[in-house]
Amino acid sequence: MSNFIEFLVSPTELQNLALSWWDLRNKSMIKLMQAVRSILLADGSLRSEWRVRIHMHDFPTPEGPPERNLLEFQTISAFGGKEGLFPDWGFGGWWHMGIYDWWPFVTNLARAGERPPEDPRAFWKGACMDIPQRIRYIEMCRERPDKFAGEFMTWGGPSTNFTPMEEQCRHAALVDLTGVGFSGRLKMLGFTGRPLLIARRQWWCWAGQEIADQGLHWDVAEDLCDISEKYGSILGDMEGSVDRASRLRDFCLGNLTFERACERGASLLRDAMASKSGL
Repeated sequence: MSNFIEFLVSPTELQNLALSWWDLRNKSMIKLMQAVRSILLADGSLRSEWRVRIHMHDFPTPEGPPERNLLEFQTISAFGGKEGLFPDWGFGGWWHMGIYDWWPFVTNLARAGERPPEDPRAFWKGACMDIPQRIRYIEMCRERPDKFAGEFMTWGGPSTNFTPMEEQCRHAALVDLTGVGFSGRLKMLGFTGRPLLIARRQWWCWAGQEIADQGLHWDVAEDLCDISEKYGSILGDMEGSVDRASRLRDFCLGNLTFERACERGASLLRDAMASKSGL
């Protein structure tokens, strides 16, 4: 087992050659790759056999030596490095978050965000995982409970205190913090229509960079030193803030669909196949 999943992709089959450590990510990426292969078959781009290796860790991981029939992709990069990034596994499913099919999940989020907020505070909730940025946010919730709401949660079993994403829309603003590497939930939050405070971090997926590139969120320092100020600017112009968040939601509805993610994956494979074939 490794940090990547590897496929044999040909006109006649899609075969799993190697699975990663994560069963969920394997199943989700297999779903993506099945759709990507269908696109390539339909347009006639897939005419020979290729090995496709996709890294699925929360941050970039070392690639192997170049091989003629191997197409290798990362799903995470530093900000600004999205050009060759394959869409991350989350588009294929994340059962713990309630994602079995991407489009019903995100459109449900968009509908939940159409309701007026019940709580004026900004909100975040997630596992601690000893991540300094997350620890600092929970400290701020204790220091300024009038502005910030949130708590740590645990995953799995009867002890979990997970709050479904649509329920988080009861808050007037939402916060996105880093994970161990990238944030898997950022691409979901853009669909809520809530003003979105995004804390800086080192690692980003393709969809997260697409959201940030729109400039419709509120950028927050990595140490959260300015999050109170940014939250205040949201409240100071709530009508304008909601309009900004609504434009981000519309962008996501039009551009961060499962189909668009698969089209991007197909485009990356198409270009890589053409490049390798020309060697």
